[in-house]
Order: sequence, then C-alpha cells, then structure tokens
Amino acid sequence: MILTALKRYGMILADNGSPWYITGAPDPHWNDDVLHDLGQLTGDDFEVVNTTGFVNG
Repeated sequence: MILTALKRYGMILADNGSPWYITGAPDPHWNDDVLHDLGQLTGDDFEVVNTTGFVNG
C-alpha cells in the first residue's frame, strides 16, 4: 500500500546525510513487519522526475 501511494503521488526526497529511510506518523493500522520490508529498497528502485517548468497553483 505504501509503495502504491509513492508510485501514484510521489515523494519529496531530502538529503540530510543519513541512509535512505521513510518517515511518517505512527498508526496502529500499519503492520510493522511490512514496514520493515521497505528497508530493502534502494535508490535504484525509484525514478527521478524533473519538475522544472511545473506550475504550482
């Protein structure tokens, strides 16, 4: 479900010098085992989209 949302809506990546990780609000509906599986992702699993020229408004 998280990966589907990332694929549909995208994400903002901030380079704060630490390894890749996704943060969010805790929720008892999330399965912690599934969340830990996200740790298998690498930068190669994502596609960069150039947003130059996009109009915000």
